[in-house]
Amino acid sequence: MDVTQLPFNQFVGITKYEKKEAGIFELSADPKYLNHVDTVHASALFGLAEASSDQFLSEHLEVNEEEVAPILRRAEIKYRKPA
Repeated sequence: MDVTQLPFNQFVGITKYEKKEAGIFELSADPKYLNHVDTVHASALFGLAEASSDQFLSEHLEVNEEEVAPILRRAEIKYRKPA
């Protein structure tokens, strides 16, 4: 599965980072991702992390995607510094 083809990820603008190996994604440097203090909005960062984890699982687990769908059940995020 290519998670960049999912409608929400396309809407948000998640793309593959072309300078690195597979499974690395990015958001463009665009003011639409900024929050009220001019840093990247937490929900945009979370979406990027969730897409990356989904891609990682798809690439490293041998599952039949017709029988099993990876769904995020729970998440905890700790941000180290503003992006």
